[in-house]
Amino acid sequence: MAKHANDSIANDHARIVFLDRDGTINQFRPGYVKNLAEFVILPDVARNLARLSEKGFKLIVVTNQSAVGRGLLSQAELEKIHNFMIASLRSDGCKIDNIYYCPHTPRDHCFCRKPKIAMLEKASREYGHIDLHNSWIIGDSNSDIKAGQLFGIRTLKIPTNTGLEYAVNYILSEMG
Repeated sequence: MAKHANDSIANDHARIVFLDRDGTINQFRPGYVKNLAEFVILPDVARNLARLSEKGFKLIVVTNQSAVGRGLLSQAELEKIHNFMIASLRSDGCKIDNIYYCPHTPRDHCFCRKPKIAMLEKASREYGHIDLHNSWIIGDSNSDIKAGQLFGIRTLKIPTNTGLEYAVNYILSEMG
């Protein structure tokens, strides 16, 4: 399981929103995002995620990237895509706190590929205690939701390439 290094990461009882990448932050495309030219951030993502940051949530991307394991995407190109995503969202007022990705294919039977929870467990260790009752995972696939359920956090499944605003509004309304 690979991690994208970012800012310091110590915080007790952190409220975290884990985010799937493809179809949630950027446009899902059949055949995988294989290079920066194919990576398109969805409209209003930065604005909506910034609203969560303003309420004290850490934003952590957890993403299966089997294109790496399939030889369709190098880890260097994936890092380039992630660095672009972080910089683009930051320039629009949103801070992604970290990115964890699984480069394996389903045939590898690894422990980090969602719906397994090794990426979430690694974030939990690195961020200190997570407030499970007030942490969420947002994604567009059943594997995202299953991972959140197995980890014991709240889940929101959104339609692919849309629905993030609804999810953010829902989370903020649940804060009371």
